[in-house]
Order: sequence, then structure tokens, then C-alpha cells
Amino acid sequence: MSDYNPYQAYVEGSVSTQHPMRLVVALYDGALEATRNAGRCLESGDIWGRSKAVNKALALLTELLVSLDYEKGGEISLSLKRLYGYMQTKLIEAHARQTAEPFREVEKLLGTLIEGWSVASDSLPARRGSMLRPSAKYPRTRSIPRR
Repeated sequence: MSDYNPYQAYVEGSVSTQHPMRLVVALYDGALEATRNAGRCLESGDIWGRSKAVNKALALLTELLVSLDYEKGGEISLSLKRLYGYMQTKLIEAHARQTAEPFREVEKLLGTLIEGWSVASDSLPARRGSMLRPSAKYPRTRSIPRR
């Protein structure tokens, strides 16, 4: 039996053709969805689901953290490092204390980051061969006239 997974191949092809700023937005989207899922699991009493969701959000924030370029990013990279660490701390706090407020705080922070990075990444030219479309959740601020 073959180990070929067409979905995985599609995702890998999509990721490899994206501009790094769009990948950052995708990581933020994933972290936000995982954080929301953790909050829903907290409300429903699903400990296993909450654990999985918190771990996913932590892993995505870690990926963002290790991808920071301190030489090019300077103070912005340092600020993002502190923010990612703060959000990770809040996720762990919410999970350990079984309280929703830290989850909501992380959701708000991620939402703000998504808005800013989405606007910035939507102004980038599309890459050839890209299989992903810009997020429909965050419409472009300018439209291309039809001919």
C-alpha cells in the first residue's frame, strides 16, 4: 500500500509556494482556531480536547517564535518574541487553572495580529503556482478593476 496522501501533497505544495508573510497569517489563523477550540472544550468539560487544542496553539506559537529574524526584524522581532511568550504563558495558565479569560485574551491578541498581517500580506503580488487563495475572512482593502 502506498504512503502517498494527496491532501498532504496539496498542503505541502501550497505552503512551499506562499510568501512568508502569508504563511505567518496562516499560522496565526491556526493558533486562533486552536485557542477558540480550547475555550469551547473548557466550556463543555472536554479535558482531552482542551489539551489537544492548547498543545496545537502552543506549537503554532513556537513555530512563529523560532521563525523570527532578529537581524532583519530588530525591535519588532523582539516585541513579537515577548508577545508570543506572553500568549504561551496565558494559554498554559488558562489550561492549568481551567479559566476562560486567558483564552479570550489570547484570542483578542491573535485577532489583532491577523488583521495587521493580513492587510500587509494582501498587498503582496501573488506568486506563480500558488494553490492557496488569500483568506476570505480578511477581504482585500483594494480591488482590481475588471476589464
